[in-house]
Formats: sequence, C-alpha cells, structure tokens
Amino acid sequence: MNITLTFSPQLIQLLMEIQSHGFRLCLVGGAPRDFLINGTHSKDLDFEVRVKVKENELVDWKLRFNELIHFLRIEKKLNVVELPYLIVKINFEDYTLEISSPRIEKFQLLNFTHHNFEATIDPLLSYEESFKRRDFTINAIGVELDITSHLLNENWIDPFNGKNDIKNNLLRAIDESFFKDSVRFLRLIRFSIKLSFSIEKSILDNLHEFNLVDLSKYHFTKEAFKTDFSKFLNTFNFFVKTYSLKVPNDYALFLNYFFPENEINSIEQVLSFLYFQDQANGQKVLRFFNLSPKMLLDLESFIQSLAYMKVFDSAEVSKILTLPIEEGLSNEIFKHAKNINDKQQWFNNTKFQSEDLTCWAFSPSDWANIVVLDHEIEKITPSLRSYYRYYKALKIKIGGMLARD
Repeated sequence: MNITLTFSPQLIQLLMEIQSHGFRLCLVGGAPRDFLINGTHSKDLDFEVRVKVKENELVDWKLRFNELIHFLRIEKKLNVVELPYLIVKINFEDYTLEISSPRIEKFQLLNFTHHNFEATIDPLLSYEESFKRRDFTINAIGVELDITSHLLNENWIDPFNGKNDIKNNLLRAIDESFFKDSVRFLRLIRFSIKLSFSIEKSILDNLHEFNLVDLSKYHFTKEAFKTDFSKFLNTFNFFVKTYSLKVPNDYALFLNYFFPENEINSIEQVLSFLYFQDQANGQKVLRFFNLSPKMLLDLESFIQSLAYMKVFDSAEVSKILTLPIEEGLSNEIFKHAKNINDKQQWFNNTKFQSEDLTCWAFSPSDWANIVVLDHEIEKITPSLRSYYRYYKALKIKIGGMLARD
C-alpha cells in the first residue's frame, strides 16, 4: 500500500526537493482517505509540513516557512497563493497542492460562523495534536513521506482509528468540538451521501447541538454540489426538521419541497424546479445563489415560447406553410422556434418537471441538421432570414407527416 506510487514523477521530484530543504511532509485528509477506500484519490493534495530540528534547537518557524515559500515561488517559479495561518496553495501540473503548518484551533464562544476559532501555529505539534482539529476520524489519517532518489518510504499515521471506521463504513467525529463548526453539518451530509457511510449514533444523538444561525451560503453551495444535490437537500431538510435546527430565513426556500433524486445537479435545474413549484421562488433562488437576473429571464422566455408552440396543431401549421414565404416567416411561431433553439439547454434543465414541456411535434431535433444555403434566402428580407431554418425544417416535418398519412 504505497500512495506515493500514484504521484507523477515530477510531483515526486518536487516533494523530494522540499524535503531536501529540511522539511517533513505529511499527506493528510481526503487523499489518504480515498486511497484507503478505493485505491484512488483526487488531484487535490493537502500536506502538513514540519521542520526537521535537532534536539534543543530553536526554530523561527515563520522565517523557515517563508523560506519554503521562497523556494516554491522563486526557485521553482510556481504561483504561490498565501492564506492565513501559514497555508499556501499552488498549482503544479494538474495537481492542486495545499501546504500548511500544524496548528491547534480553539473555538470561540457565541460565534457560529465557519471561522469561529483562534489558531495556534506550532511546527512541533504531534500528529495527534494537529489532526485533532479535523472533523471525522477518516479525515484524520496521514501519510508521512520520506522520499529519496531510490526509495519512497511511507509511515501511515492514524491517531483516531480512522482506518477501522473506513473498514466499518462509519462517520465518527473526533471529539465534541465537531458541533462547534456549522460547515461540519454540511460535510456530514455530503460524506454520508458520497461514501454511503452510516453516521455514528453519538453524532445523531447530539445533532441538536449544531447552531446554524450563521450558516454560510457559500459553503452550503460548495458542499451540496460535491454530491447528488437533490439527496443533499432532502437530507438537509430532514435533519433540520427532525432536530428542530434553526437556519437563516433564506434557507426556508428549500424546506418545503422534496427534490427528485439523481435529477437535480446544477443551479439551473434548482432554479427551474423551484420556479415550477411557485414562480415567486425564482427571485428567491437568484438572491440565494447570487445569480444574474438574466438566468431567470431566459428560463421564463423559454417556457413562454414552449407554451406558444404547444397551442398549434399540425393542421394550423400546414396553413402557415401555404402562405407567401415572407408572410409565413412573419408568423410568431418561427420567432419562438428560434428562441427555443437559442435557449435549448433549458430542455435538460426542465426535463424532470411533471408537466409535459415538449412541443406538439416540432423541436430542436427537427432543425438540428438543417442547412440553409445562401441562394435560398437571398430574396428574403434580411430581418426574416434567421427564421428560414425553422421554416425549412417545418416544411420537411409536415411533408413527412402528410406522406405517412
């Protein structure tokens, strides 16, 4: 079991060079967890970095960490983004690397935001001390690396018995501080869905301890879209109602509905689903997700065009085709056909609606492969030429229907 063998040679070389500057690297979090579960992991790799020190040696850790930043930025010419608490993020090849200092987090009273802690940075912390700030035992498994030109040595570190919880498909909190961070409520939902792990009874028994009054919309959206959004929302709603959890008023938008599972996985689909339940939800969705008003306008325009098209039957459309071509092209049906084509992505974003949203017999599949040649439209008024594609497709469609009759 060697996770380092899954790294590219270039990444291994970079990690070895970091080591050569006197640092110890420990891969922790999602990558070790996923590797233990299924033998793979994402390209997001989180490392805790410590300094190699001699006995009784004093270390200016901030200075040493800045030396690491200098090496990455100046010598390796990498784009280094510095974050609070001595954390840096870099993009290397197709990897996203986060390198951070070991730290302890102490939660503040009466602060229910995601950043409700004071951090103490200490490169000499034991792994048990620094991993304790993490949420689940399965996310507190580390791999200390020792990379040389000939060997890829690994020391797996599991201070809270997370490996056993993976074996038992169990989500278990490290300690009672789990309930101090409202984002962990969201991560609990995500991991239970993504991994199909059961939730330890002690978490469920104490779920009421979460205070969600300042729950972040940003983190809600981020966590929800990392898994099946519908299942996430349904589980969120179930927990909030079952445990009488207080959430910000904006979240009431979701609480009254059951979302069709495996059907809603984009913000556009969330918008269309809730809009069809109640049109007043449209503006609420825009505000919650901070969306452009154009998105709702496009959805409403698409629905209006579909509604217009559906009132026609084949006989009425046949009459339009008997008119002189420019008079026929002036009919509203072709403007709506073009609008549907321009916004046809909404077909997929509204496909789960109970109402039948398809046209009587005329849809993008009919005009998808229609080619309009210059000589066909040269005598048509320029303002009407963009409709000819749909006119031509309709003639073919009607002709085929008449032939079958």
